[in-house]
Amino acid sequence: MQVPYKTMSIFGDAQLFRDKLENGWLGIGGVILSDVAGSGSLRSTKVYGSLAYHQMLGLSSLVSAGFNVGWANKRIDLSQLTFPDQFDGKFFDHSIITPDHPVFASTSISYFDIQAGMNYAYFPTTDIYINAGYSLHHVNRPKETFFADAICLALPAHASSHLVSQLDPQRARADGRHPAPHSRLIVILHP
Repeated sequence: MQVPYKTMSIFGDAQLFRDKLENGWLGIGGVILSDVAGSGSLRSTKVYGSLAYHQMLGLSSLVSAGFNVGWANKRIDLSQLTFPDQFDGKFFDHSIITPDHPVFASTSISYFDIQAGMNYAYFPTTDIYINAGYSLHHVNRPKETFFADAICLALPAHASSHLVSQLDPQRARADGRHPAPHSRLIVILHP
């Protein structure tokens, strides 16, 4: 690839109603992502907003559920692309179009996207943290293609889950001379 891949992002999140809800709170967040890739300047812009509810269960457990809604746009500059059938032996001629040349229905597409998920965290001591979650991506199966005759027009809905177990890396050994070894187990499952 002659043109480097560039990405930019801005994001933020906040807690709401922490003092108003008993042992719970709302979390809100947002992100804007922008990518540019390749000689065809494939551009991707995504804007997402998230809302989640978090509820403490006793003193050592937390359950969370939330969703994410976003808008995505992808566009490409066809004048910057060359294809093998456009090579005339010396140069690439953009005016050459053959039956093998890809036919683009559009150079810009936009769609809405929805995600949802749940998470459980267990922290019985200050040294132990166990976290498990499950999420569904592309719940609404948005269409993402530049081609009119594409066989697969929709992003597949899929699920993912994770399990994280961690011991506190800051805890000192019993002799007090060295930090305890950091222990962490991460398992990510994709069906």
